Amino acid sequence: MSEDRKIIELEGFKYYKEEGQWYRMLPIKEDEMPNVKIKRQSKFNLLPEIQLDIFKCLSFTQLLAVQQANGYFKNFIYQYEKFLAMKRFDKLVINIVDDETINCYETCQQDPNLYNFRLEEHRPCDSGMCEKTFKFFKLKPQPYEFELSKRLEREWNSAIEEIPMFLSNNDLTSDNEDENAVACELERNYKQEKDLYYFHLSKYPKNIEEMKIARYFFTLLFNCSFDFFDIHLAIFNPKMIDLLFDNEITTNKHLQIHTQKTQLYLYVGHCLNFACNHLVSNRFNIELHETFDVEKI
Repeated sequence: MSEDRKIIELEGFKYYKEEGQWYRMLPIKEDEMPNVKIKRQSKFNLLPEIQLDIFKCLSFTQLLAVQQANGYFKNFIYQYEKFLAMKRFDKLVINIVDDETINCYETCQQDPNLYNFRLEEHRPCDSGMCEKTFKFFKLKPQPYEFELSKRLEREWNSAIEEIPMFLSNNDLTSDNEDENAVACELERNYKQEKDLYYFHLSKYPKNIEEMKIARYFFTLLFNCSFDFFDIHLAIFNPKMIDLLFDNEITTNKHLQIHTQKTQLYLYVGHCLNFACNHLVSNRFNIELHETFDVEKI
């Protein structure tokens, strides 16, 4: 018997040693269960590389369940999130909207829910695209936790009402005053039933809070995958993305939209700038408009 499992008797009590610590052994009756607390390990006794390979086999929903098990799994999944499964949607479209359209969206949902990616909040529609599938809302301050440095706060303040959140993809409408917002449409299909989520994004942020909300939305967007991304009327401004994330592209965070197929209707060159820096797509189709100047590329 090893020294670590040695049992001794002292003053009528038995003791055993485990991991350098002595424990007293108490007698129990035959009809009683011992009061034993099960020791739970806080992590696998596996190398991080092996743990990562295991987590790569899990879906996004399964990862959420594991992440809530304990602090170790939460931190591990956050650290390697760019290598793991993402929340999947079928389609992403950026629609330019005016105030009248925004009001129309808002009236379609009687009790708008806070935007998130929980499956149980999707409501299927029997007839496909109908009114009750619309969910249009603005984020409240609660979801995001972001500590803004004084330097970044100064840069953000200088960008308020100066740097747009999105850029028009059409020179003919780039100065249209009605283009004051976009509705980012996220579509997910369930066995021939369609669910649509809309997120409102103003063209120019009015305050720091709106910029924090936009940063939170982009974080969610970059951690999703899409089967199809349709770039037609507008595209997110790469300059604003770089400002919101303060050049975090070199860190663990990936500042890119992931899609299987992208359809780009090219009117102006800044859409190519976004595609080069913030888009990962397996298939990329470009349709050149007659107004596009190829020599400017």
